[in-house]
Amino acid sequence: MSRFARAVVAALGVVVLASIVALVPQKNVSGAGGAPVVVQNTPLPVSVTNTPVPVSVSGGVNVNNFPAVQSVSGTVTLNGTSSVQVANTTANPVLNRNIDRPENQPFNTVLCTNGAIDQIQPQPCFFGDETSPRAFTVPSTTYNSQTVQRLAIEYVSGACNTLPSAPSSVTAVGLAAGSTLNTVNGPGVHFFPLTLGNGGSISTVTWAEPVRVYGDPGQSVSFGVITSGPIVGCTMYVSGYLTTM
Repeated sequence: MSRFARAVVAALGVVVLASIVALVPQKNVSGAGGAPVVVQNTPLPVSVTNTPVPVSVSGGVNVNNFPAVQSVSGTVTLNGTSSVQVANTTANPVLNRNIDRPENQPFNTVLCTNGAIDQIQPQPCFFGDETSPRAFTVPSTTYNSQTVQRLAIEYVSGACNTLPSAPSSVTAVGLAAGSTLNTVNGPGVHFFPLTLGNGGSISTVTWAEPVRVYGDPGQSVSFGVITSGPIVGCTMYVSGYLTTM
């Protein structure tokens, strides 16, 4: 047989084989759905690719073998009875802020009165040529614009300048917090022990006392005296601190 005849026979055979394959019926193959997939002894992490997002998971999911440290970014929300335990060491302590440290927001002021009931106009102090209000309002913000939660007064001291002819004219000295009082006789009033002295041409009444007096923002704190006679003036020094939110 010549070469040309053999080539024709081979080509004819390929055509016949292709025709037979084309006539064979074809069916799609599908897997059974709903069967669980169990992955065992798989090194972490397990990568899932070409999966529609989000991946729906029903039932409980237990994940073990987490590394000791987990990095979390974004917002973490705790619901129900969830809790967080912080177990830092002394070498790496948790940072905190003590808002009640007196040195954080110190507060000092001077109040004066000669026994008059006016709480707005400045009144004579221990030295008659000096004047100062007998009351102040607890501030709502600090000097650096922090919101004040409460004023805590820790210490008061002062003196009254009485007339030599009536050294016992001052019978009581007090500080009233949270009220506007014409005299020192109402709720929130704190009285202080007095010491009577004599300075020659003038007589004095002094006091110095650690206290715990508190006032909320916007409340009035008033200094008052109860007298049985005229006085030159009294001065009270008030010191404490502001707590902030």
